[in-house]
Amino acid sequence: MALGRKREFAAHEWAAGEVPDPQDPQTFIRSRLDWAELDKPEHREMYEFYRRLIALRKSRADLSDPRLSAVDVRHGNQILLMRRGECLVAANLAGKPQRITLPGVVHKVLLATGDGATVMRDRIELPVEAAAIVAL
Repeated sequence: MALGRKREFAAHEWAAGEVPDPQDPQTFIRSRLDWAELDKPEHREMYEFYRRLIALRKSRADLSDPRLSAVDVRHGNQILLMRRGECLVAANLAGKPQRITLPGVVHKVLLATGDGATVMRDRIELPVEAAAIVAL
């Protein structure tokens, strides 16, 4: 996750150790959304992804359950699995595609971060640095 964090800071032209002061008014000004950016395809795509994610969360009780004790998390080999009831988030944090064995049979891919997620009964193959939410 640290690698992703470094990329995030680099994308905002921050040095790796230079975290903006959240109390500085300039941080607030620099952090405001520029709604005109929705005209750019990459910004529109991210906006639409978050709209679908919010709709999915509202439509699935397992994804909006506030009890943290109801979450099962597994990780290792640059893979993260997070399960809540019949919903599971699978994330490939590696710089290469990975085939991930899941704790159940996939009934449906509910949302994916991009194209290329392939389901094989109780496994999913995810592209580089990708994630999918599936119904088990």
